[in-house]
Amino acid sequence: MPPAHLQLSRLSQNSVQLCWSYVPNGSGLSYIVYRKTGGGEYANVGETYNNFFTETNLSPDTKYQWQILLKAGRVYGPPSSIVTISGNQQNWAPSELQVEAIALNKISLRWQDNCFNESGFKVERKSPESDYLEIATLKPNTIAYIDSSFAPNAQYLYRLRAIAKSIYSDYSNVQACAVDSLSWAAKSFKYEFKRDFYKHKLALQFSWQNQSLVAKYFILERKVDAGVFCPIAKICANGLEVDDNTELVPGKPWTGLLSTQYYSQWDGFSDYALDNFSYTDDNLKPNTYYSYRIRAMADSSYSSYSEELVMHLTPTDWSPDNILLFTKSPSSVFLSWNWRYTDAA
Repeated sequence: MPPAHLQLSRLSQNSVQLCWSYVPNGSGLSYIVYRKTGGGEYANVGETYNNFFTETNLSPDTKYQWQILLKAGRVYGPPSSIVTISGNQQNWAPSELQVEAIALNKISLRWQDNCFNESGFKVERKSPESDYLEIATLKPNTIAYIDSSFAPNAQYLYRLRAIAKSIYSDYSNVQACAVDSLSWAAKSFKYEFKRDFYKHKLALQFSWQNQSLVAKYFILERKVDAGVFCPIAKICANGLEVDDNTELVPGKPWTGLLSTQYYSQWDGFSDYALDNFSYTDDNLKPNTYYSYRIRAMADSSYSSYSEELVMHLTPTDWSPDNILLFTKSPSSVFLSWNWRYTDAA
């Protein structure tokens, strides 16, 4: 009977292990391993008394096939099924390449290593002005790389491949990444009108999303009627409002120093980064037009502004409501209502 359930496992770039169902060994029983290389003929490559066999010194770009025969003395049994390993370089090419801007001058690359015995990896980058150029040669078993050798305000394409001695794998998937003022701007900037009946305050609650790891702060700006935009809040990318004793001067760009307390928490790989942010502005007056916009900040650079939001607080927004009437006597009544604005006279 032939050896059954023949299976193959890749141990490294140039070695595999064959295993099969064990047949009780008797006197003179052994297994003969036959291998076919490329389009050649099957040849005897070894004999074993175990139910496994290891092949080494294989070429990663060559197709191999194996069969096992049971031998009893000078008698050979029928061959087992055939197992094959493809010489396709794509099988050991790195995969699942992901790239992400983690700072204004840093792009992080991560991938899956599918090769067990590579000599290293070659990372390539393509800019709008050039074809792919090799930017790094990495050690074996590397699965991450940070590129800091690019010019800002451009989009780049990345790919890599493994190398085993002088043989290259196929390229990985291609991923694009851009670090420009638009790529890390806040998105989905919107507001919701709030009425705080307890404090008798008019308020606007803003929300937005952070679309990259580049931003360290968000600067919220407001314009009143036909005035000029001026900053009203500075929110750290970890979701905390920053108070670093820096005065926000109306009508002037914010030029204060970064808060060391919060900046030290940010290293590009921190878990402090959030996706969704919000801020409430309750310093409002009725019958006034308010315009808002927001942009991200990193070091001394700014992203593009978000779209502008315009809000007009009409008399209806601050008129009293929930009016209740009670009869106190045949000649008097009692009225009560909710104030919605503290400065109402």
